[in-house]
Amino acid sequence: YGFEAVEFAAQPPEMDAVAPWAYAEVSAAVVHGLVPPELQGRYDAPLNRREFAALAVRLLTAAGMRPAGETAAVLFTDCTDRDVLRAAAWGIVQGRGGGVFDPEAPITRQEAAALLARTAALLELENAGGAAAFADADQVASYAREAVAQVSALGVMEGYPDGRFAPQAPY
Repeated sequence: YGFEAVEFAAQPPEMDAVAPWAYAEVSAAVVHGLVPPELQGRYDAPLNRREFAALAVRLLTAAGMRPAGETAAVLFTDCTDRDVLRAAAWGIVQGRGGGVFDPEAPITRQEAAALLARTAALLELENAGGAAAFADADQVASYAREAVAQVSALGVMEGYPDGRFAPQAPY
């Protein structure tokens, strides 16, 4: 009957919906289809671990990458979300231990740094410069120290104006 798929071009967010320092990057991500519709309009709200996994999966998929398998070798007892399982198959997310992923928990800045560093490695991104020296570097968990330095050097994450990274703050 001649039905066709209709695609709508994503529109960038309103200027006042996003912090001025993030507007260009958020707008580009929305226009390129990297931000799931359910996250559009929530630009000031902290992300949870499931939502962050979805963003990473969209980025890698848009870059033409496919995981070795559609699901992770390790299944989580508290999460069957397809994007979380794909992120686990890529090695981006690893859970909290004991088979727990904790999908609805807010993702902290140090957790986000670890996931972003793993995503950057899959994309084979090169460090753009030196890592920042954060005033609270001693508060970053040992598992995330290298990742925080890497995403800082890549220019993907920065600290706060007072020189802190705030590793436990929501991302």
